[in-house]
Amino acid sequence: MGRKIFLLCELCVLCGVCMAQNIVFTGASLAAYKDSSVVFDQTLYVCGRYGHTMYLSYERLRAPEEVCEYGTAAYDSVVSAQSNAILTAYCPYIYTDTVRLGTTITGLRAEVTDERAIKITENIVLSHNTRCDSIPYVGEASLILCEANLEYYCPDWTGTYGAKSDEEFALQHAKIVKALSHIHADIYALCELQHGRVALDSLTGALNAQAGNNVYAYVNDGDTITDTYIKTGIIYRKDKVRPVLNVGRPYGPMATESETNAGFYKRELVQCFEQIDNNGRFVLSVNHFKSKSGGDTTNNYWNGERVKNVHTLLNYINSEKANNYYNDSDILVVGDFNCCTMEEPIEMMREAGYEDMLPVYDSAGYSYVYNNKVSCLDHVMASQSMAAQITGVAAYHINADEYYKHSYSYGDTAMYRYSDHDPLIVGLNISSDDYEGCKNDMNRESMAISLGCYTTCNVKGSSYWYIYDAYKCACMNGYGTGVNEDWLISPAWNMEHKEDGVLTYEHTMAYGSNSTWPYRCKVMITDNYEGDVAKAVWEELTINTMPNTNWQWVSDTIYIPKRYEGKSHVNIAFKYTSEADDIPAWEIKNVAFTSQCVEDTTGVEVYGSEENIGFNVYGAEGILYYSANKASGVSVYDILGRKVYENPMVQTFHLQLTTGVYIVKSGMYVKKVCVP
Repeated sequence: MGRKIFLLCELCVLCGVCMAQNIVFTGASLAAYKDSSVVFDQTLYVCGRYGHTMYLSYERLRAPEEVCEYGTAAYDSVVSAQSNAILTAYCPYIYTDTVRLGTTITGLRAEVTDERAIKITENIVLSHNTRCDSIPYVGEASLILCEANLEYYCPDWTGTYGAKSDEEFALQHAKIVKALSHIHADIYALCELQHGRVALDSLTGALNAQAGNNVYAYVNDGDTITDTYIKTGIIYRKDKVRPVLNVGRPYGPMATESETNAGFYKRELVQCFEQIDNNGRFVLSVNHFKSKSGGDTTNNYWNGERVKNVHTLLNYINSEKANNYYNDSDILVVGDFNCCTMEEPIEMMREAGYEDMLPVYDSAGYSYVYNNKVSCLDHVMASQSMAAQITGVAAYHINADEYYKHSYSYGDTAMYRYSDHDPLIVGLNISSDDYEGCKNDMNRESMAISLGCYTTCNVKGSSYWYIYDAYKCACMNGYGTGVNEDWLISPAWNMEHKEDGVLTYEHTMAYGSNSTWPYRCKVMITDNYEGDVAKAVWEELTINTMPNTNWQWVSDTIYIPKRYEGKSHVNIAFKYTSEADDIPAWEIKNVAFTSQCVEDTTGVEVYGSEENIGFNVYGAEGILYYSANKASGVSVYDILGRKVYENPMVQTFHLQLTTGVYIVKSGMYVKKVCVP
């Protein structure tokens, strides 16, 4: 009997079949099987590859920050387990550049060469995770939004990132345009673009060429600086959505051009959109937070800077909500956050009421692969009301899993691997915003943390408006730069059904000659500004209260001329000029614009000429505000005619009232006001 077994084993050695042992790899050492053949009785996942080597594991490994909070015991446990989770598989007969990450191998037979190293010497069957040729389904959506990191830097200037030559750039451009056209989104929220307008011009023109018409446009962010720094941008279909209100910059410009470019001025933007077919609105924020590059090897590197990015963004959004600027709670925050699902910046967003939407629709979703592990560096964060209008979110795996030699740098022309990040596809069903009648305007901008939705225009000189963080104000100072002309321009206000527009603000001045301050520092108004100050027709408004001495803060009130009532968009601007021998400083804060709705005036009699009425009254947030050119007797009545306030001689006051319609009588004049 023993002889028969011996002969059988001799045959097994010769044929190499029975010597293979079935094992299951869980991360433990395979040293006991060294120089032996084994069959892995499981499915293994390709987590990485290089040359003739594949890195295999028992599961698709996720970055520890995707599942645990950094610095916790659970995090350390995941890091420890993953340190042993990779098998290095030498594949002399396989070119791994054809293998996509996430591919699986079941029942693999191999020779163990070390503790966690094997050699594959036979043909293997690769399964799953084949190339995608159609965008993932994101529900029955009326709008498709695509968030994408492009790494798109036009090689028109020296020292840029991205393509290293015109030839490389042409390939990269072709790959990106193929991908974006294939996705066919209604809104593209783009990260890692070259500063200036060349990148957006180039991509928008190419998308229009592919579409065969002029259907695409981009949000004009006023950026004219061309350098190596990174910005975000938005391209949209003009037949599906339209941008409304000014683009907002959570980061205001710094004191100098170099300081501005070195920061995040262009990396965060906020734009309100309106769906054309139903007038539904939502607010879109596109962001690119500080990267993890440079420094230690942990994913937590530069976390403090990304925390600042979130603080700045949330402060801006909360400030504009308090300003009643967007007047919409549907807020969608997207972009390359450069941090994973369980890292501090994402947790801050969740604590602020935003939901991370990719895990809602795909708990195993990812957009990036690094060091053999998948992660979600790109995010779709939605406010509570916005989340209800999302039909689906999915990562389109056309980049992260692809071999790096499929990039433009190696001459590849297909759309795959145009970047190292996968785009995120978002389905939206924006709720219709039913018209509820016109509303009183009450827009405020403190200028404490940013310029909000005010924009800047540098016409002449090297200085420009910026946020003076120490004094919480907008500042313009031409010191050391000589001749300057710079504009700080308000968003456009709709005065079609409004009257009694009032601009109030605080300002201070210094340096130069106070006798020439009124000539250097002016408030302007126009009803035809479309992004170019030189083409608009501006009218100077009288500043009623000027500072008398250096750094004296004063409040000023300007009544908007009646001729601007009924105009669809009215812009105010603070215009600064300086000469070589006359260079003042001008600081501004707490800017507010108000106007009164006059859509329905039935049953309210107004005595006297509209041009001669010398008082302004409006309601906002439960308060009636009154101001006049001079003191007079004032009475306030509710809609039933009951007197709720009276003062025989008053020039300005504010009165807390319940919501409703009130009649204000000042001297011989009467006006109706709605207090919301």
